[in-house]
Amino acid sequence: MRFQRAIVTLMVLALLTVAIPVATQANNSNDAAISITDSRGVTTNLTGPAMHVASFGAFATNTLVDIGMLNKAVIFDASSEFNKSAIPEMYGMPASKFITVSSTNKDAVVQKMLDLVDDGVWNKSTDVIFGYGYSYLSPTWAELEGLGFKVITFYPNSYDGIVQVVHDIEVVIGVDHELSDWMRFVKEYIAETLSLNGIDEASEFVTAIYASYSSNTLKLGNSGSVTVDFIGSAGGINIAEDANRTIPTYTADFSAILQLSPEYVLLDGYYSGTADEFSNLIMDDSITVYKLNKSWNSYCPDATEGLWTIACLFYPEHFQGEVPVEGQPIIGPISVTDSRGVTTNLTAPAVHVASFGAFATNTLIDIGMLDKAVIFDAGSEFNKSAIPEMYGMPADRFVTVSSANKDMVVQTMLDLVDNGRWNKSSDVVFGYGYAYLNTVWSDLEEYGFKVVTFYPSSYNGIVQVVKDIETITGTNHSVSARMVFIKDYIARTLTDHGIDNDTERVTALYASYSSETLKIGNNGSVTVDFINYAGGLNVGEDGDKTTPTYSADFSAILQLNPDFVLLDGYYAGSADDFKAMINDDDVVVYKLNRSWNSYCPDATEGLWSVACLFYPDLFEGQPPVDWDDQKNDAGADSTMIYVIVGIVVVVVAVAAVLLTRRKD
Repeated sequence: MRFQRAIVTLMVLALLTVAIPVATQANNSNDAAISITDSRGVTTNLTGPAMHVASFGAFATNTLVDIGMLNKAVIFDASSEFNKSAIPEMYGMPASKFITVSSTNKDAVVQKMLDLVDDGVWNKSTDVIFGYGYSYLSPTWAELEGLGFKVITFYPNSYDGIVQVVHDIEVVIGVDHELSDWMRFVKEYIAETLSLNGIDEASEFVTAIYASYSSNTLKLGNSGSVTVDFIGSAGGINIAEDANRTIPTYTADFSAILQLSPEYVLLDGYYSGTADEFSNLIMDDSITVYKLNKSWNSYCPDATEGLWTIACLFYPEHFQGEVPVEGQPIIGPISVTDSRGVTTNLTAPAVHVASFGAFATNTLIDIGMLDKAVIFDAGSEFNKSAIPEMYGMPADRFVTVSSANKDMVVQTMLDLVDNGRWNKSSDVVFGYGYAYLNTVWSDLEEYGFKVVTFYPSSYNGIVQVVKDIETITGTNHSVSARMVFIKDYIARTLTDHGIDNDTERVTALYASYSSETLKIGNNGSVTVDFINYAGGLNVGEDGDKTTPTYSADFSAILQLNPDFVLLDGYYAGSADDFKAMINDDDVVVYKLNRSWNSYCPDATEGLWSVACLFYPDLFEGQPPVDWDDQKNDAGADSTMIYVIVGIVVVVVAVAAVLLTRRKD
């Protein structure tokens, strides 16, 4: 009997070994205390994200859908029903999941929430009610709070206020701020685009008003409302604003619209007729009437679609198509200063480019803009660059770019102009900033071609190369932003693990060897930057020397005694061949990939690889995609270890019982 008790004890311990870590890992980034002050000034405190919510407003339901957390809602207000809200995710939702939230139905709302508590569906300590901050609902919220329920209300009167609503819901739910950040970005994108295009003074803005019409009463928007905020945030002037009035809207007749003579009228989405019917009431065809979507004013992410649509309405020459995403470049005049100090100006992104350098070709591929390249340098050919996308590219798409072949390069570009494939005003040549190529670039510029050269000497410099190419081609900055993120991720990880001074860093140096000449990296080069940003200490640096590299013999490596030697990728032999010349088995020699130093996004792969080499206990596998990526991997690994240990304990326990029974 005591053996049976022993086996039960061991198995319980094994299950705890498995279960506890899994539960702990589930909330590794969302367990901080939360405090939200709502539209009434009431502050709600939570020890962590809400487990469940009541979505008493279609705005909250829409937001939960958009942030991917609809599953947290256990009850909805009746206005969220599909036949009223048209929210697709509400289609087929059982009627029992809805209740009319109103002052006259207060008792039923309170009883419904109490029933959820009794049924074990709701926890007053961890769960939250989202609702409108309308004054007529205050008694409902007050009674619920009197019974111990947590209520957060919302009543924004501006676009920024709606962004804050979404931000607060993200906080309460325990998700990142990707959606609210995007909403904020779109507003900034519109403002910056207008400014870049010289639309930054009142005399240059379009004029507009907001109007509603029901029960034969016309109201014009004054200030302090979301719809009026749309006008200002989209680059318009609300000419109906009256400083002598303190209310958000005021009553007027249609002659007031004629007197104000706006270019645009933003018509309330709840107007029962069409925009054309309202336009007939104004009787002025020069005024454009645009009927708003009802959901754009409903305190949810739909407001961003509304703001973007209005910006497209006001300035179709600057805004069109889908709502922009974070990192998307602002469309306007472009100005880039290259490695020679020459500034190139464009009125818009380049239509075509010449990729005179494998670095540019690689970058165009990584940012998805290879189709803009109409000519390449011979160094980009597949048999030289090994760039897969170059395989099968016709020979006439390549030209040798060198000082000796300058005339051919110029003639090739002139032929492209004659053939209608190149526009000197809108297209750009990308090239290396090497001094020996200056005559090529100056000749092209004398013929009116736009040339941008690159010659970075650091990792940050390569990031800037990529960012400049993104800007010129008109794509977003996601690739360059990721390059910065990886560098920052490595730095933060090292700091978090206490590796933040020279005594704790690994030691390393960069070396190249050709024509029986050994050179050691000093400073001011990309490869030396790899050492520093990957958390190493460059022991090859010599403060008395001013050149990026200096000559030395192999005894210098022995004297410097580094943990690692980063070997130039162009070294003809292998890492082992080079190590044999050092004659010290304690030094790890790692041969770099050639493309890591070629001024393109491959540099990030190089930096990550060197970090993995230096600190394999901190970095491994593929580079992370965001701050949570590696944490989640670590959490999964920890959980797996605990599970395995738990299983082992169970197996050992069972084996022990079987063995004991045999002895008995």
